[in-house]
Amino acid sequence: MHCTHLDLTDFRLYERLRLALPPQLSVFVGDNASGKTSLLEVIYFLATTKSQRSNSDAELINTAAVADLGAPPFARLLAEVERARGELSVEIVITRDEGREANGNGNGNGLARKRIKINKVARRAVDLIGQVNVVMFSPEDMTLITSPPASRRRYLDITISQIDHRYMMHLSQYNKVLLQRNALLRQLRERQRNPLNPAVKEELRYWDDELAKAGAYIVLRRQDFLIRLAALADPTHRQLMGGGPTLCLDYQSKVAPTARTAILPELKQPRPLATPELPAMLPHATRLSGKVQDEFATQLAAITVEEARRGVSLLGPHRDDFSFTLGHDQQAMDIATYGSRGQQRTAILAMKLAEVTLMEQETGDTPILLLDDILSELDASRRQFLLDTVQARPDQQALITSTDLDHFTPAFLTSASLFRVEAGKVDAIEPQ
Repeated sequence: MHCTHLDLTDFRLYERLRLALPPQLSVFVGDNASGKTSLLEVIYFLATTKSQRSNSDAELINTAAVADLGAPPFARLLAEVERARGELSVEIVITRDEGREANGNGNGNGLARKRIKINKVARRAVDLIGQVNVVMFSPEDMTLITSPPASRRRYLDITISQIDHRYMMHLSQYNKVLLQRNALLRQLRERQRNPLNPAVKEELRYWDDELAKAGAYIVLRRQDFLIRLAALADPTHRQLMGGGPTLCLDYQSKVAPTARTAILPELKQPRPLATPELPAMLPHATRLSGKVQDEFATQLAAITVEEARRGVSLLGPHRDDFSFTLGHDQQAMDIATYGSRGQQRTAILAMKLAEVTLMEQETGDTPILLLDDILSELDASRRQFLLDTVQARPDQQALITSTDLDHFTPAFLTSASLFRVEAGKVDAIEPQ
């Protein structure tokens, strides 16, 4: 797939921008804070409904945006996308909710509302995710290995949700149930109610079952995703490192260890590749997640007293993590703890390139690759490997930002469309 046009109004630095994009390589060059990253952020936001740079949608609205005919300031993002399964237009309007400022000081950093349209029809965010698939590779990704577990869980959730609608729906339900269950546990702690009281126990059992039902598929799919991602990343990692131990992405969860160990051989079985008309599905998902669900519910029942004492849910995918290791079992080396900076960056590079391939295998279409100022984070050999890999994929749309064209070989620049970005303006650079 590829994005053919972007149309922006009052997004970040861009008061107004209409930009046609070629189907393959585009390089955007400019100084820091010129608006390069915002172009990639637009496409990422239209694909995931989230910004990779900000937790506040209100911050995405141009600070110079003004109210229009009584309506609050807003940003409008529109993209036209060509996919293997048909053309698509995606529009998101972000409106600053001035009556509900989160910090109460009126500086525009508060809350915002999103209105989404797909092919000009109003839709929900859950309907949009998965319509456009993207892989973002930015300097922030370089710290994924050493970041807190929440960063890795977020990576899993955003990436898997793009390729598995069922995962996204289970995740949404899980988060709702978790809020309700935690509220009940806090109430038990504050009021010093006995969790073994029959009425309380029955209420807890209901939320245990709901949490296990939603959480089982999340755990199963995360484990499956990491197994397949590691299998694709390892050959690239070996090529970059000149051999060496196997790169492993190990899912770390205390949920249903017996059931997950038992079904591991099935998860490792090869499966048919997806087509645009028939996305890949996890085989026997209902049966496999049912095994995880039963053990998960039993585990929750066993820790009821401790959870009531602490007032919080202590077990579930909301507390899980994954690690990067070199080698297996007792010989494995944790890259976060013992790996050099170069080893960590090599592992991330291999994982990101594998992510592109896995998305294509899962959806039957090539995702859009967004490389945001990543070349300056890599040494010369890894930089060249990345560019060679991107250039060798003729069906791949890649949008690359950089402060310096010297990061690219003349041959790469000849094959790419070049753009100069300055103060929220984008101009094509004519070939020399």
